[in-house]
Amino acid sequence: MNPFKWLEKEVRRAFTPLASRLALRLPRGPSRGYRFYGALSHLKLFKQKDAEDLFLERLNLASRTVYDIGAHVGLLTVFFSGAARAGRVLAFEPNPALFHLLEKNLRANRLSGVEALPIAVGDGPGELELSISADHPAMGSLSPWVQSGRGRSDFRLIRVPVRSLDDLGESRALPTPHFVKIDTEGFEYAVLRGMEKILATAHPALFLEMHGTPDTPQLFSLLQKHGYRVTHVETGRNITEGGDGTLRAGHLFCEAAGATLLRPPVA
Repeated sequence: MNPFKWLEKEVRRAFTPLASRLALRLPRGPSRGYRFYGALSHLKLFKQKDAEDLFLERLNLASRTVYDIGAHVGLLTVFFSGAARAGRVLAFEPNPALFHLLEKNLRANRLSGVEALPIAVGDGPGELELSISADHPAMGSLSPWVQSGRGRSDFRLIRVPVRSLDDLGESRALPTPHFVKIDTEGFEYAVLRGMEKILATAHPALFLEMHGTPDTPQLFSLLQKHGYRVTHVETGRNITEGGDGTLRAGHLFCEAAGATLLRPPVA
């Protein structure tokens, strides 16, 4: 085992019991310099910048409205708040334990212009079972396909409220997003189905973390339907068909033709 990774693992193991009560100032990553409770798994002392980090640094979000769907404890929420400056950030997190830490982290960093909502985002109103793990809380998923591959002894199910973004936009008059990050552990297609009005009228840029679910081709077809060009962040490839195996892992950046929120890469 890489000795650096071993050391990181041992540090996390030693301090895990204090994670929710100890605010760590992150030394690496997009949210470096901010203080976080419950972010021990993201304390990567020796991690170099990867493709996701470099991509996030290129985003021009000043004065924009950002949706962070699957906010976890707010690691990217806090980054988006700093990047958006005079804009707004809405963070969605249905896991009650993580939502508590998300609010705690927003207070710890004295952020303004950020609203946290304790709900899941999907394709319609109602309730669904969220599969969560005490050891890996970031792996919470509403996807039946993901849940079917998990041992019941390792995960437990809780019922959480679910709303679609189209419905929330109308009923709560939420601001229209310019940029939407979606990391929902295999539930991304349902999130997109529930925001088709927004996709058709506002064309926000999208940043998706992919999890290899069977509905990936349908997800790509939906993006094509609404005129999005799709780029695989880790490889830089432009994706042109739903059967492309590159779609199954990593991150996708999706923008409507003629639009861009990305600054040129640093030479």
